Amino acid sequence: MNSIAWLRSRLTSAALTAGGLLFPPACLLCSAEVEELQGPLLCLPCRDSLWQRNGSFCPKCALPYPELPNPTGDCAQCREHKPHFDAARTLGLYQLAVRQAVLRVKHAAFEPLTMQLGKLLAARLRSDAFDPAPDAVAPVPMHWLKRLWRGTSAAEILAQTVARELQLPCIADLARCKRFNAKQSHLPAGQRWDNVRDAYAVGWGFELKGARILLIDDVITTGATCSAIARELKRAGAERVYAAAVARTTLTY
Repeated sequence: MNSIAWLRSRLTSAALTAGGLLFPPACLLCSAEVEELQGPLLCLPCRDSLWQRNGSFCPKCALPYPELPNPTGDCAQCREHKPHFDAARTLGLYQLAVRQAVLRVKHAAFEPLTMQLGKLLAARLRSDAFDPAPDAVAPVPMHWLKRLWRGTSAAEILAQTVARELQLPCIADLARCKRFNAKQSHLPAGQRWDNVRDAYAVGWGFELKGARILLIDDVITTGATCSAIARELKRAGAERVYAAAVARTTLTY
């Protein structure tokens, strides 16, 4: 975590703590009063709506999947695209409250919500842990121009929070974006794999032989971005690459 990001995180946490002394804590998604301060600042109904525990999902790409004995993951999406990451976890599908949360965290004003979603995602990763466990966390990188324009990086804040909760190092510059891509959400799903091909590289000076890396993003759509980054990390020597996000869409074609 760089010094600016660390300072922003500390100031946000301090502001939330000080505010709680003056006003009853409120859910950062729906504004309802939150009674307990030990967990994320999200009310219980919002936590339940964000963390979708029902249903079966492909263990490799996190798409909805029939309840069949298949521990390694072999859904139609995995067979077609063969993603380079080894497994994926998300809080839920990109709909209703999950969609609302993801749209909000793309804006700097909602960084406190991003941090709380990171805590919830960490809890999800503890309950359904990757095996073998990752030894470092890294955000999906954003091109510096997009980062400057948006004023925030949800993936970076999520990664910092998940790393802190799981007591793992967060390497913010492990992967870098080499070019200003067309926005993935503006492209048909079939073009998204081509859009990110060769768009990412491993940061300078990293030794990744045998490393197990957990990539964090706000949403996994087709899995193309995480797969492109995982490919570069494995080329650099990483043994395993996992992907985790707040949301997973069902867009596959």
